[in-house]
Amino acid sequence: MNPVDQQEKRREQFLERALPSNEDAERVILGSILIDNAVMALVIDRLKPEDFYSPLLRRIYEAMRTLYMGLSKIDPILISEELKKTGAIDMLGGMTAITNLTTGLPHFSNVDEYIKVVIDKSRARGLIRACNSIVSQALAEEEDFEDTIQFAESEIYGISREDLTHGFVEIGPEVEGSIERAHTRQETGDVVVGLHSGLIDLDQKLHGFKDGNLIVVAARPSVGKSALAFNVFGAENALRRGEVVACFSLEMSKDELVDRVLCSEARVNGTAYGAGHLTSEEWARIDEAKARIQGAALYIDDSPDQTIAGIRSEMRRLQSSLPTGKRISLMVLDYLQLMGDDNSRRSRENDVSQFSRGLKKIAKEFALPVVALSQLNRQSENRSNHRPNLADLRESGAIEQDADVVMFIFREDMYIVDETQYTNEAEIIVAKQRNGPCGVVLTRWDGPTMRFDSLSEVIEEGQF
Repeated sequence: MNPVDQQEKRREQFLERALPSNEDAERVILGSILIDNAVMALVIDRLKPEDFYSPLLRRIYEAMRTLYMGLSKIDPILISEELKKTGAIDMLGGMTAITNLTTGLPHFSNVDEYIKVVIDKSRARGLIRACNSIVSQALAEEEDFEDTIQFAESEIYGISREDLTHGFVEIGPEVEGSIERAHTRQETGDVVVGLHSGLIDLDQKLHGFKDGNLIVVAARPSVGKSALAFNVFGAENALRRGEVVACFSLEMSKDELVDRVLCSEARVNGTAYGAGHLTSEEWARIDEAKARIQGAALYIDDSPDQTIAGIRSEMRRLQSSLPTGKRISLMVLDYLQLMGDDNSRRSRENDVSQFSRGLKKIAKEFALPVVALSQLNRQSENRSNHRPNLADLRESGAIEQDADVVMFIFREDMYIVDETQYTNEAEIIVAKQRNGPCGVVLTRWDGPTMRFDSLSEVIEEGQF
């Protein structure tokens, strides 16, 4: 037999093995519920009927769930009556099969360990089925290879996320944690609840970027959206706070982005750096910035026409590659209107709506803040007061609806003809904040180095 045939035979033999299960653990759980109906409250939110491998025990558990949710007592007689409705009682062995569940079973008040055993076996079976589906789709060759890869990642990741779903949480026990966090902020003087933005005045307004939030930064072209997102938000967390930051740059290449971050960190003129015209002092600052950047967990994906499915896939890959205990803390996307969907037959406005909702779901799924840059339409250009507002968001009102925070960048100097009137002052307008006040945060914009700095810090240091 040739090696290929041998490998195929081993695969067939492996697939013919019994799937993982532990019927004893399943029986202990059901028997405990019969002895003490209160145990059902510990079980119902954690075990689904399909988690039971034994068809007999699965049917009995389904009947128990129906009785419990109908506020009925759970005992052999009522379970039997429930099974009769589907004609399953005789097929399962009658009343004896139910009463035997408690035979020789001691009173278990805590079935947590048995629940874990049943869940682990169920997830192992799910993994095997997912792998079989992946193999079948790959062998069929009916889908594009990239679609097959995304299907595989989705199947596997879905299993790993199953235990992270949450149901109702009683508010009482959560109050103490809330108060403790508030006391800590008062004692430390740190008002930031989530991630720091890199701008003290903005942190005072937002209290940081919070997990699960979608933060939209919008402006007209060439105002500094990318600089604010990458050189300030991204660099603050990756370079100075040791966080993992994932950047999707749909507009700029990774080389352009690296140049910008490097020049911003070193505080050198980007144009001069691109031309290779730096002083020895500036080159020394470049070397110092290089050392900081090389040790940072700042990841860049510059794939064009990225989709929500593609972003989710890349985020999963990055997360799985990180050391144990590390997680992605911030995601930045530049910018929303450049996202693509080759299979979409929707209008562009509906596409952008789907993208913004998808980004919000990613923020919730990965429990991190997502900063998404967005273009503005030209309406603000036609007003005497050029400051943008929420109605200026380009192509979709859904962005305003989905976002937890919407910020605009406004620079008066872009509308001043007389250069002597330039102030280098830039406004970050917080136009929407779901859980806080709106308002304007003043910053200093340094065009040559592509930096934003908190105006209060600059004034305090005598640099403004």
